[in-house]
Amino acid sequence: MVTQEIPAQYNGLIYVLKGRVKTGGKILEAEQAGWLDNMDHNSNSQMDFEALENETRFVLYAGQPHNVPVVHHGPFVAGTMEEISGLYKAFRQGAFPHLNDLPAEQRISYVLEKSE
Repeated sequence: MVTQEIPAQYNGLIYVLKGRVKTGGKILEAEQAGWLDNMDHNSNSQMDFEALENETRFVLYAGQPHNVPVVHHGPFVAGTMEEISGLYKAFRQGAFPHLNDLPAEQRISYVLEKSE
């Protein structure tokens, strides 16, 4: 079991990569997500995470809400439709590099191991 202290005003999510995890009285399985809502006060809260299978893996993302508008269209997310238009224009002009064109020092390489 893992216990994580989280500021109560944070929002967040838990995403289970592998196995099953029990938290907040609920069970989440691989490829499922659970949302954390803030509790509108300034104290900390603790969450317990219990792996229900060997080699359970999950990620926890949590942070203070930004409270700004969010607009999305296609692959882009911005604050306004004008910003979305600018992103499309920059994309059409080639301003977004392709991952294969990144310099070697910005690449992370890994090898997946075969499970037995």
